[in-house]
Order: sequence, then structure tokens, then C-alpha cells
Amino acid sequence: MLQFLGMVFSNLKIDNNKKPDNVIIKNNIKYRKVQDNEEIKILTKYGFMKIFRSYYYSRATSRGFGIIDDKIEINQEHRITKSMLEELTFVGQKENCFEEGKNTIKRYLEIDVSAKQIQIISEKVGKAIFEQDIKIANELNKNKASAVNTTKSEDKSPVKSMYVMADGSMISLIGKSN
Repeated sequence: MLQFLGMVFSNLKIDNNKKPDNVIIKNNIKYRKVQDNEEIKILTKYGFMKIFRSYYYSRATSRGFGIIDDKIEINQEHRITKSMLEELTFVGQKENCFEEGKNTIKRYLEIDVSAKQIQIISEKVGKAIFEQDIKIANELNKNKASAVNTTKSEDKSPVKSMYVMADGSMISLIGKSN
């Protein structure tokens, strides 16, 4: 199975009916091809897989990408697929410690990953979700009156009460206003 998937990824080509250029402009940023048919290993739910891809780099942003990275959903920073990122994050959040997460991944997916890798990925995804939630909470806090007044019940009448769920610590995440 792994050999088959490896062949599929390695034979994946962009069909644009012309010779590929050494320069690509993406989002108004100029990228120059720095490696052609570079071999990399990516972590998937089926194990490590070798793929070959051309790599483009921008001096202006100090970032690069592979042409097929978006199509096969490779996370640039960790060189893992989106599905594997989700698995590692899920296990990292569900288990009591990252070492147990490592053992769970080993048992069910038969893939060796380090507890540190699970920790780094879980914390990064958790931080992004937390920041997104804070942004939404701040928007709602700014517009409290309109958020409550525009809320309607099933019979389309304005809601007179708003119920809020809080955790056991009762610590405000928004901050105190004087």
C-alpha cells in the first residue's frame, strides 16, 4: 500500500502543457525554483512516504513551497499531511500526557513519532484555536448589546435572557475594564 501511494505521489505532475518556468508569482510574491525533483519524506497516516517535488523560494519573505504541497495538503513547517496533523493534535489533546499520545499513535497507526513532536504540534494548533476564540470573544464583548438584542428565540421574539457557560475557575479571559 505504501509503495502504491508513494508511486502515486511521485508521479503526480502539474499538467499545464508547457515547460515549467524557473520563476512563479504567487500572491504578488516572486518565487524562484531552487531545487528540481527534490526528494523529501513526509509523515502520513500510512507512515513515512518519499515524494519528489520542485521547490520554490522567495528571498523577500524567506519562505518557500513545493508545487504539489497544497494538492496533497502538506504542512510546510512539520512536513506532515493535514490528516496526520489532525491525528497528532487529537491524540495530544485527549491523552493525559504526550508520552501516552505517542503510545496511542504507535498502537493504532503503527507509526513512531516522538512525544515532543506531538507536544509541539498540539500546542501550536491549540494556541491558534485559542487566539481565534479570543478574537471572537473580543468582538462579542465590543458589541454586547447588539449581540443580545439581535438574538431571537424560536418564535422570533427578542430574547430577554442570555445564558453563559463558564469553567470552574471563573476567570475572565477578556480582561477587566475599569
